This record gives sequence, structure tokens and C-alpha cells, in this order.
Amino acid sequence: MKISDEELDRELKMMKTMYGTAGQNLNKSNDQLRQEIQSSLLLEKLTKDVSVSKTAMRNYYDNNKDIYRIPTAFHISHITTSTKSRQTKSYVNWRKVSPLKSWRWKNPLMNLLPIKGRHGLYITG
Repeated sequence: MKISDEELDRELKMMKTMYGTAGQNLNKSNDQLRQEIQSSLLLEKLTKDVSVSKTAMRNYYDNNKDIYRIPTAFHISHITTSTKSRQTKSYVNWRKVSPLKSWRWKNPLMNLLPIKGRHGLYITG
């Protein structure tokens, strides 16, 4: 199976129309782009008549679930204040604007803060 020069030129022209510099911002030469386009078109031609049954898709997914899992992510904030009352105010204000639905608040982490007399507010969720 072969991709004609006309097909490559048409796709490259379409890319230039859509993206302006056609990949020059990505430091790709015309030859590199043509090679990528050729690979893409070849893959399209090879797979255009391929159909996969729902059962085969389900079996593949069931046997490869680990690659589809998204690991848990956390947004962590650490606020230090000069007084305990400011710490409490910071926490109250944070709760008003926080988009986090689940959270934990760990009271002052004095032993972890390098600055004496500072109060910490450590929030994870």
C-alpha cells in the first residue's frame, strides 16, 4: 500500500491552511511533516475497513484496566500567618472560596515551619 505524492501534498496544504506555518513552530521540517502525514494516511488506509466488536472491546478493556485508571490527584495549599486568629480567618475565608468538595484541615504545623512564631494552615483535598 502506498500514499501518493498528491495525497501528501493535499494533506500538507490543508495543514498549512489550518495551522499557518504547518509545524514550523514545533521545529519540524517539511520532510518530517510529510513523513508524519504519510504514516497517518497509511494507518487510515490500513484500518478503514477494520471493525471491532463490542465484546472484543470489552474484553480488551477488562484485561487492561490499569492503563485507563487516572491516579488520584491532590491540590495542596500551605498558608502561614503571624497569629492564631489570622490562621482561623484564613481558614474561614479559604472555605468560602474553595472548590474542593472533600477536605482535611491539619491544625498548625508549628514543628514543620522554619519561621518562629508563624502558624500554619495546611489544607489538602
